[in-house]
Amino acid sequence: EKPIARGLDDGRAIARAWRESGCVCAVGYQWRSREILAAARAALAGAAPALIVAGSYGPTEPARGDLAAIGSDTWFTDPRRSGGILFELASHDVDLMLALAGAAVSVQATAAAGGLALRGRESGGLHDVVSVSVRFRGGGVGAVHAGWTAEGSPPLYAIDVLAADATLALELDPVLRLRGRAAGRTVEAADTVSPRLRSQQRFFAAVERDDPSAVACTPADALATLATLLAAETAIV
Repeated sequence: EKPIARGLDDGRAIARAWRESGCVCAVGYQWRSREILAAARAALAGAAPALIVAGSYGPTEPARGDLAAIGSDTWFTDPRRSGGILFELASHDVDLMLALAGAAVSVQATAAAGGLALRGRESGGLHDVVSVSVRFRGGGVGAVHAGWTAEGSPPLYAIDVLAADATLALELDPVLRLRGRAAGRTVEAADTVSPRLRSQQRFFAAVERDDPSAVACTPADALATLATLLAAETAIV
């Protein structure tokens, strides 16, 4: 499950064990498994994105009842254990940005509480709004804006990608599609399989082929995402 760990030492130990064992291991950043991500990479044709803007607006896992649990001793409501919405919601977008733009070299972040899901509630140290800015090794800049909304509010998950010769819009949920233009041509693609199912299909296919590199998100990928998230968490504090 994502994130790979709550701290770098554990994350590095997991990644090291994976490398030394040669086993097939996947981490649950399921958006990496999507066909529209592969289509976006193909449209970029190796060009480094100059700007990526991602929005993740929605509730946390409804089955956990996070809002009702605030003030009690549960995993999510303790940000020291869960990382709050930075790790629960924004981490998917951070991971997807790294998949498109490569390694991060610097991170800035800010957060607030009381405007969305936590309005009128004690926050318990949690945030309901997080904004993360990333500068990539390739020179581009990325921004993730995450908002924790109350259950029943329509969610919106999307990411826009701009390069010198490409403008792409990925709708991540509930519609799964890519639209835009690149190198003077129209780009369109859609997914028909849910990302969670697709990531599991890729995992089982990788096991059948005994190919650790065939999964959607390897422990090495997830470790880079973890390092970026921890840098953002430090910036917020």
